[in-house]
Amino acid sequence: NYTFKNKFLFTGTFRRDGSSRFGKENRYGNFPSVALGYNLIEEGFLQNQSILSNLKIRGSWGKIGNDKIAFYEGRPVVTGNQNAVFGENEELIYGATLTRLANPFIKW
Repeated sequence: NYTFKNKFLFTGTFRRDGSSRFGKENRYGNFPSVALGYNLIEEGFLQNQSILSNLKIRGSWGKIGNDKIAFYEGRPVVTGNQNAVFGENEELIYGATLTRLANPFIKW
């Protein structure tokens, strides 16, 4: 937090989070934020009045992230118990199949 002449206000933050729900390349996310404010009550035209005790204008911007996705969402899924019949003897073969491709691009 920084204040200049009790009129101009500045706040800045930075956060870095990590989640095992993402692949190695996108495991961490950076989340900055800034806010600027102006303390209007310090202006001369508001000094000698009794209606307001404080009056500020503030604007802010920030980046947020969300890791509320299913576990292993970016990894491929192989499902077992996918049986098939092959050959003249109609032999039952036990197998597995790829039911979801990997998505390494999922990120915050």
